[in-house]
Amino acid sequence: MYNGSSIITTLISQPDSPFFTVYKWEIHDQTSLDHEHGPYTLVSIIDGNGILTVDDQQYSLHKGDHFIIPATVKSWIMDGELLAIASEPTD
Repeated sequence: MYNGSSIITTLISQPDSPFFTVYKWEIHDQTSLDHEHGPYTLVSIIDGNGILTVDDQQYSLHKGDHFIIPATVKSWIMDGELLAIASEPTD
């Protein structure tokens, strides 16, 4: 699935995994994202650098970073050239 110039790929989901949905995010420029399932999104930056923006607060992202976006955050923006793996618990 394309989100602007970024590519969002579902790697695994139900029924193959009853517990998590896992995505590969190929971020190329500013990309708006939100929760698809579950109470949080766990993100691992596999390659690249960029910026995460949540409620007008910016955080630098680099290869090797890991973070959780809680359910209280409805949407966020990632910008830069990043490869990330994200997982969400299945409802």
